[in-house]
Amino acid sequence: MKKNLSSNSTAVNMADGHASLDDVPAQLQAIEASCNYGDPLVDDARRKSQSVIDRVPSSIVDRVIALAARGGGSVAGITLDPDAAKQALADADQAEAIATSATMLARRAQDQAIRLRARVATQASAVRMSLRGYVKTEQGQPLVSENEELRSLAKRAVAARKARKTRVEKAVGSAAPPTTSAPPELLSAHATATKAR
Repeated sequence: MKKNLSSNSTAVNMADGHASLDDVPAQLQAIEASCNYGDPLVDDARRKSQSVIDRVPSSIVDRVIALAARGGGSVAGITLDPDAAKQALADADQAEAIATSATMLARRAQDQAIRLRARVATQASAVRMSLRGYVKTEQGQPLVSENEELRSLAKRAVAARKARKTRVEKAVGSAAPPTTSAPPELLSAHATATKAR
């Protein structure tokens, strides 16, 4: 039986014809809880489960379920409840549909956050660049200390980015398998064979 996820408690509140997004995170958490999906799979369990799905196509699954129905819930001595199996597959289809919608929402929400932050950051950057020249004028003298503060903040940001990049490069380097060179006698033999060609 498919879960009914639509209710007044999970509806986005409307005010003056516009959607209020302030409580959407809580509403999404409520929807997640109502799905009752259990804990997320660890990576290894996810890979193994997906491997089983890939090895056993749906055509075989459907045929075995039909055999189980014909055999009264048993095939070749193995118990298989055909009704429970069909319901599990229906629930899987619903979960995939929910996952698709949730993924689309997550991507659009992330894009919106990036779009809005980039817009404000662009404006702030333009102000900072303009302020450099403005403080050299008589009218800009009251903002000299603010300009120095912004310069200091910019330097800190650059230093933080460089530090993060260095940490990532070190982490990647430490994770890479060690390189091994061939023994000197093999290198010598290869060089001799190359000259002989």
